[in-house]
Amino acid sequence: MIPEVEDFQMDYRNKILQNVSTDPDSMRQKYLNKLAQKKVWLVPREKPKAHQTITIFDWDDTILCTSYLNPNGYATNDPVPINVKPTLKKLETIAIELLLKAVEHGDVYIITNAAHGWVEFSSEKYLPKVYEILDKVTVVSARTKYEC
Repeated sequence: MIPEVEDFQMDYRNKILQNVSTDPDSMRQKYLNKLAQKKVWLVPREKPKAHQTITIFDWDDTILCTSYLNPNGYATNDPVPINVKPTLKKLETIAIELLLKAVEHGDVYIITNAAHGWVEFSSEKYLPKVYEILDKVTVVSARTKYEC
């Protein structure tokens, strides 16, 4: 072989080897970067979710014990009776835990067949700490939205 060609080949190999890392993580990262540039592989933060979780709750008699409150004569205009407050406090604690856990896993909807504003009004009155976290969920009044 001609000495100049051999020297050129050696220089070329050395130059290539200088740019190639033998660290497996570095090699992997360069390979993944190249795949990402060519849109063959999506970077994890860009990868679409394989699934979405939504949780739907009914308000009356699921989260709020409406049937218990109404037949016992606790009208919405009256103050909450003292004897009912401990029960509502327990319910409120469980409802908050349930709603926040559901929010951790995805979108949360509270559906009611009552008029628009009922969930907000009744939660503020009977379950005030639930009212404070309603901004984390979507409230839908089926009656207001879908009734003609």
